Amino acid sequence: MLINKFKPIMLFQAVDKGDGGDSSVVTPKTAPASDQTDFAQLYTTLSQKIQAGEYVSQKSYATLQAKYQAEFDAHKAVTDELTTAKTRLTELEGNVSIFQTEKATLETTVKEKETALTSTQEGLDRLKLIMKDHPELISFEVEGLLPNVPLDALPEALKKFSEKLGTIQTTATNIVNNLTASTDPPSGVNQRTVEVVQKEMNRAAMEGRQKDYDVLREEYFKLTGVPEAKK
Repeated sequence: MLINKFKPIMLFQAVDKGDGGDSSVVTPKTAPASDQTDFAQLYTTLSQKIQAGEYVSQKSYATLQAKYQAEFDAHKAVTDELTTAKTRLTELEGNVSIFQTEKATLETTVKEKETALTSTQEGLDRLKLIMKDHPELISFEVEGLLPNVPLDALPEALKKFSEKLGTIQTTATNIVNNLTASTDPPSGVNQRTVEVVQKEMNRAAMEGRQKDYDVLREEYFKLTGVPEAKK
């Protein structure tokens, strides 16, 4: 760097009083002005003079150097510990991320299992109620024909279903009885026997038992004395 007008700078130079005084006492010294200053050379020269004890006594310099080294070592140790702590923190943060993912997965699984358990328990309670109050409707439950209502509304729903089923069964029984009812046989004929044979004959016809029907038909005509129509 070129400096046209370089102002004098003050350096410190150790002064040996020669009377056993403190050699660390310094007096200012004026540096000569120069049109061009080589700061690198200046620094090197200054450093050499300091190490030689020209500005600072060797004893003071050694003490400062030792103190500096101690501070440097302490700083390096803290820096190394900080680096280790940051590395460990990064590892732990990675583990936390993994654990959080696993935790979220487990929470989802738990919720699914709890929902399934609740549904299963409701199914068991439903079956217990049906078996206790309406065992005749179990087959309908197996086929999925009973009303799908909440458990607290199930007793009333089962009652209505059972009543309706009873009405249907009664109607069906009446229809069958009407189909199998006997006509009045001629007087003097064993009515009970004719009635029994007629019911059995009608039942055989409904069930498709042709051979039984033919046998019962012949028996019927014999009992009633009614001539069988020729085919």
